[in-house]
Formats: sequence, structure tokens, C-alpha cells
Amino acid sequence: MKKLSELSMDTMICVGHQNDGEFDVMSKEDYLRSSWFLDYPYEPFTSVCLADKSVLTFDLFDAIERIGEDSSYEDWDEDVYNDIKDLPETKAFLEKFKEASERNPTYWEGEAVEIDMIPEKEDAQDV
Repeated sequence: MKKLSELSMDTMICVGHQNDGEFDVMSKEDYLRSSWFLDYPYEPFTSVCLADKSVLTFDLFDAIERIGEDSSYEDWDEDVYNDIKDLPETKAFLEKFKEASERNPTYWEGEAVEIDMIPEKEDAQDV
């Protein structure tokens, strides 16, 4: 199990919600500034794990096949795919999709992270 103190500040982590099973994705740096961390010991720490990044890809043939499914002649998908696969517009679209997908990744819960740090209180007398 990884330790929070060992992660770089830009490591993306999943921070579990207390009651609904959902999670938020943020960097370790943002987590250390968040109420999930700073409210300790008044609120218990929530679960934390590494965020596994997933970037979607676009399969042109699969998309065409799904569009024509049940409403076109046999081999329609292959004919349409062969007609458009090498067009500059198609290549431009696929590149733009790839760029957009990389800017908007999906994160999944990965390996658990041990919270081996506690918030530093600036001045306990001010609390």
C-alpha cells in the first residue's frame, strides 16, 4: 500500500465520500488543502486511493457498424468505412477526438493509499 507522504504533490487520487460511495478526484496537493483532510480530527479521514487514468478511444468502424445496425444492407458498414476512412476530414476528426479525450480523462479507483500524515495546526491557541 502506498503512503500519502510518499506521493508527489501532482499525483491524482480518489477521495471517498462518507455516505454515498462516490468519490472526487484531485491532486494530493488539493487534497491537503481540502476539508476532507483539514477537518481531521473533528471528522474522520475518508478512504483515499490512487486514481487510475483512462482515456477513451474512438473506433471509427465500430461507430459506423452501430449506426447501420438493423437498418442497412449487409456490408453497409464496410462500404461506408472504406469510403471515409482515409479522408482528411475523418483523420482531422479522429485527431480532435483524441485530443479532447486526453483533456477529459476518466479516473477509476486504484490502489489504496495509507493516510500517514495529519494536518498541521498553525497555532493551537487560536483554535
